[in-house]
Amino acid sequence: MRAKDVPPHLHERYGVRPPSPLRWVAVGLALVVVVPAGLYAASRYVATQRIPYALISWVPQGEHQARVLWKLDASSDRQWCALRAQDFEHFDVGFAVVPVEPGATSVQYVMATRARPMALDVVACETDPYGLPGPQFPPGVRPPDQPAPGYAPGVRAPDELGLQN
Repeated sequence: MRAKDVPPHLHERYGVRPPSPLRWVAVGLALVVVVPAGLYAASRYVATQRIPYALISWVPQGEHQARVLWKLDASSDRQWCALRAQDFEHFDVGFAVVPVEPGATSVQYVMATRARPMALDVVACETDPYGLPGPQFPPGVRPPDQPAPGYAPGVRAPDELGLQN
């Protein structure tokens, strides 16, 4: 039995009311807003999906360098990985964005640092270098320039490396 088929005296006794036409308008508007928003969020997730990676090892190479080795899933696309070296107070002392050629499963890179690092991590790997997180240097501290093929954001422009916007 539908609400509109209920006798009027039962509507009064039990508070059952027929559905309002505004309810259907609200449901329609919600679908018009929620479905496109969900599709947009899903498309952004697929377009900027991060690539699985794992840090294998890192070793300081003197006071201003560290050798990093990490593995990642092979892909047919060029990938970019962000590396971060931090000091004892968790400030960045080095940050590099390193290109990874298609099909590579492990990468080794010698990273330049401002001081001896206490921790080093692969922050993220993606197919879009502009989607990578940035460095966290203290105010007024410039990141050290990184040896090719890597670069330090803000020191050498990605366009100099042939990246397309």
